[in-house]
Formats: sequence, structure tokens, C-alpha cells
Amino acid sequence: MKMLKYLILFCAYALFGQIPTLQGQEINRVTILITDSTTKKPIIGALVSCKARQTYTMADKVGKVDLIATRTDSIYVEMQNYLSKKITIKDAENGRVQLVQKKAIASGFKQIKSIKKLTLNEFNIANVKHYVYFPDPFNPLPYQQVAQRLYNPAERYMLEKISVAQLLFDVKLAVSENNRLVFTYNYRDGDSPGGDNSRLYKYEDLQNTTFRVRVYRADAAGFPAEDLCNEEINITAENSEKIVANLSKYKIIIPKGDFFVAIQWLPNIDNASQIAYSTFSSTKLTGFKPYVGVEPIKGKDVTFFVKDYSGNWKISPDKVKLAIAITGSTE
Repeated sequence: MKMLKYLILFCAYALFGQIPTLQGQEINRVTILITDSTTKKPIIGALVSCKARQTYTMADKVGKVDLIATRTDSIYVEMQNYLSKKITIKDAENGRVQLVQKKAIASGFKQIKSIKKLTLNEFNIANVKHYVYFPDPFNPLPYQQVAQRLYNPAERYMLEKISVAQLLFDVKLAVSENNRLVFTYNYRDGDSPGGDNSRLYKYEDLQNTTFRVRVYRADAAGFPAEDLCNEEINITAENSEKIVANLSKYKIIIPKGDFFVAIQWLPNIDNASQIAYSTFSSTKLTGFKPYVGVEPIKGKDVTFFVKDYSGNWKISPDKVKLAIAITGSTE
């Protein structure tokens, strides 16, 4: 029997949902200050996740984050160009966490002489029917990054453009409800519990949101390793089912072999939406845009990786690839 679900997405006014009390452990609101170990200056935008609480948040303009946690909970703190740190709340001295800045890696940029273009991981937007980072009661947000492993066949390859499929709530389907304009999108998801479900999404705002692109070298085991770009690549999504961004200014050179392109969500108020299920009236979950598309694949090749709230990269069990295509110049 088909199960009909209605989802209402609201702009979130808080990034934390209700956290159940754990027997024998006191849960409190905790403030953590994240600073540079050398300069002692706050690290604005540092990302903090707590696997035990399933929370993921971002340091404010003075380097602080508010968490709901127990003293024994571990948090994972990271920021691009810094060494990541995993630490328990009780071990954060005076509520402070210091990150050590990485030594900058020389880009070794040398202009690509050839004008030959190469696109990797092309996808067909018509085949993109499922999306990652869209939470539901059965699958809360389990990770903070997703990455697609790619292979560069050229001796040198400079990234120039990235294209990303996202879930779009079409303005043409807008309806008026209680004198407010909302956006609807009909979407059938055969992988949800209950079989082939029909869902109706209602969205209060346009799709504009900001996310971060990371480009990683592959290590010997085939997992994401160090960044291949020292700069933060922050992209503002367009109100389109395909986000296209120019990366030429970053002068990212990819050596021959495997590498990764990843999407990192930025958990701030501008990117958040609160999701309520009519079939689970007490369940409200926070999701962060954009909801990135995936395309089904055949065969045994595994190329889709996820980074969990403990900072560990894992191979995704899903037989899909991320709908992320990159274009560049080779020689």
C-alpha cells in the first residue's frame, strides 16, 4: 500500500531540535570558543559536529558555537587549512578549542599550454531522482560532507567549472496558502520506507544558499586526503536545478590519477530549513541546503564517499554517483 507523506519545510529559527535526556548524564547548553593556536584569534566559520547528538553547527563572528551536549560527548572541529581536532566537552579547557594551522602547500601552478577540454563525471539531469542531505525520521543527517571520486587521465588538469544537480522547488508551482506564498514540488521516492511513496514538499523561500566545494587528493587507500586548494571555495546556489560555477580563479591543478570533489554543507541560519512530517507530527528535523542530486550506477565500482560527524570518511553503500560534473583544461 502506498503511503502518502506531506512535508512542510520552514525556514529554521534554531539549528537544534529537541534532544532526549540520557539516563545518568546531564545535558546542558555548552558554549565553545574556537581559536587559532598561534594568533589566539577566533576562527570564524569553524565547523563543529557531535555524532552523539546528531548536531552540526558553525562558529559565529566571534568564533563561538553553542551546543547541547553532555560532558562526555565528543565533538569534531574542523576548518579548511587547519588540522582537525576531536575532543570531549570536558577536555575543552575553559570552553576553548585551539586549532593548529596547516603549512600552506605550494600550488605549483604552471599555465596549461593545451586548450583541450575534458569533462569528468557527466550526468543526465533527467536521471537524477534522488537527493542527499534531505533528512527524514528514518534517516537523520548522518554526515557533513559527500565526495565523488574521479580519475584524471591527463598528466595535468586545471579545474575550470563545476556543475551540481540540486532539488529545486519550482516557482511555477507556487500556490497561495493563508495569504503566504509557498512553493510546492511533487516528488516520488521509491527508496523511502513504505514502498513507492508520493510526497508533497512545501517551501517558503527560494533555493538561494551557500555551500563549500572541497577538492582532495586521494590517499594510498583511495580515500580523500589533503586539500588541493588552499582557498575556500564558497558557491551561492542559483535558483536552478543545475548549479554552475566558474573555478578558474582558484587555479586548481590536478595531477594524474584519482582525486575527489566534495560538497561541504555550511550549517548556518541562511542555509537551514525545518522539516515536519504530517505522519510524524512530533518530528521536526533540520536540513541544510542544497539537496544534492545523485544518479544510479551499475556495476561494482565504488566512487561515492561520505564524511560522518566524527570526521571519518566512509564508502557509501548506495549504488549511486553524485550528480557533480567538472570541466577543465588538459595538456
